[in-house]
Amino acid sequence: MEQVEPLDELSLLHNLIRLLPSKDADQVLDFWSIGEQEGAVHSLVVAFREHAVALTELDRAYVAAIAEHWGTLESVATALSLCRAAAEHDPPWHAIEADGRAAVIEAELALEIAPGHMLADHVLAPWLESAHSDEILVRVYPQEPWGPGWPATAYAIVHPTWRGSPEPSSWPSTQMFTSVYAALSAFTTLAA
Repeated sequence: MEQVEPLDELSLLHNLIRLLPSKDADQVLDFWSIGEQEGAVHSLVVAFREHAVALTELDRAYVAAIAEHWGTLESVATALSLCRAAAEHDPPWHAIEADGRAAVIEAELALEIAPGHMLADHVLAPWLESAHSDEILVRVYPQEPWGPGWPATAYAIVHPTWRGSPEPSSWPSTQMFTSVYAALSAFTTLAA
């Protein structure tokens, strides 16, 4: 796979606020400029809901990436999932974290990932699925005695084999990322 530059967070934010009326966009930027990124993310999602802004899958992924980076994903996930969806013709990938498909993929990866694999002993949360291949973007959380640790410590593009059994430690093929922006950039390039 070719090397892809990670997405720039501020550019993503500006790309998203262009969808809002200027008063709401200014409020989001005001929060951001004073170091209140959590408030900016919250205001962004509230404004999307309030103005019934139609979000593409890419817009949703960008909001989720920023929210993930600033530790607010859990607090805005429900509101984000309730935002109006834009009509898209054959998007190259789609979010799966809020539907039954994520559970199917999570169960398959639990079967396939054997001890010694780089994802063994981690909690995986399927996030995005390619519409044209088997690539999945997952959030990687540490496995703590009480369950998944928070926040995600890595992100991975995984290609399940769909054999329903443990694989050699080099399978399923996996690309690891420490940055949500690098992972999202690589995944959207791969899935396009």
